[in-house]
Amino acid sequence: MDTETEFNTSMSTTTDACDLCGCLRDNTSPQYTAEEFNQIIQQLHDTPEHLPMGVRQHPGAIDLCGENDREKVKMLQEECDALRARLKGTERDLEELERAYNVKSVLLSCLSDGFDRLLTVSELRPTHLRKGAAGTPTGLGASAK
Repeated sequence: MDTETEFNTSMSTTTDACDLCGCLRDNTSPQYTAEEFNQIIQQLHDTPEHLPMGVRQHPGAIDLCGENDREKVKMLQEECDALRARLKGTERDLEELERAYNVKSVLLSCLSDGFDRLLTVSELRPTHLRKGAAGTPTGLGASAK
């Protein structure tokens, strides 16, 4: 919106948006020249406490914030640090679980191989170890009596 037309009293609305930031200005306020109005708006926007937090992303601007904003920033920073620490702890836990899973997988594989070999060995014997009538095993070592 052109600043010259902002001060036209024949406008039907009582507020206009400024050219710098889009904030609303009351038409019923004292009349300033366009240059004075823009200068006032510029002065307001030069102080960070009048700007939204998203605009105040420059690190130097945080020092100029109000005390409440500094406390909020500090609190948010502490919260962010705590979340980072929890994330690192969770990542360590996940790595430990992955290592444990890998160990379990290796052990399971070894156990499975062991059972397969045991089955193969037992199939190779002509007779399985069976108990005889007197309770002595028969088969490979039974003739040694």
